Amino acid sequence: MALTRRITVLLLAVLGLAGLVGGELWLLGYAEKSHEERAAYGQIRHELLRLERLVADVDLAFRGYVLVRQPQFLEPMAAAEGAITETLDRLGTLTAQQAEFRGRMRILAPRVKEFVSLKRNLTKRLDEGMDEGVLQYIRSGEGLALAATLALAFQDFDRKIEERERIREGQREDRRLRIRTGLAATTLGALAVGVNLGRARWLLTGRVREVPQSPHQRA
Repeated sequence: MALTRRITVLLLAVLGLAGLVGGELWLLGYAEKSHEERAAYGQIRHELLRLERLVADVDLAFRGYVLVRQPQFLEPMAAAEGAITETLDRLGTLTAQQAEFRGRMRILAPRVKEFVSLKRNLTKRLDEGMDEGVLQYIRSGEGLALAATLALAFQDFDRKIEERERIREGQREDRRLRIRTGLAATTLGALAVGVNLGRARWLLTGRVREVPQSPHQRA
């Protein structure tokens, strides 16, 4: 019976050590997930700022073309339009799994596309000699209203990112504390189990050596 108990203790120690190692691996994966979330927010913000700059490039190129009617202003506008499409696609992919950001994208993306399409159409009308209609549009302030609406959409999106980052930062602090505490606990636990495992193994091997041999075995 004593031998059976020692074998049971040894098995329990092995299982306990395996559980502690598994716990440490889970904690490390938990920490990696926190890092990935932070990197994802940074990437979304980077693409959002890039999109805002590209929209400003389109507006600047359009204004330059209206003033001097030089075709060199159309090249950066066309380049910015292509980059805007790519940036919107990347933002759509990055925010696909973020419900709070998907709603902002549904507001922002159509306004960006409307803005770019409008500037392209106004440029075409200038090329067709419809200057007065374009100038009237500019004087009416409709373009400024659309630009202001678009700027508000960018600001709202950026504020949402900041809000989520603050919340996540608080959660990350809690996670870091739990991870540090958990790793310390599992390390100490693994050490204790390792000591008991060695002791149980020593007792078991010692017990096996003490088992007397039968007369037949000695013969």
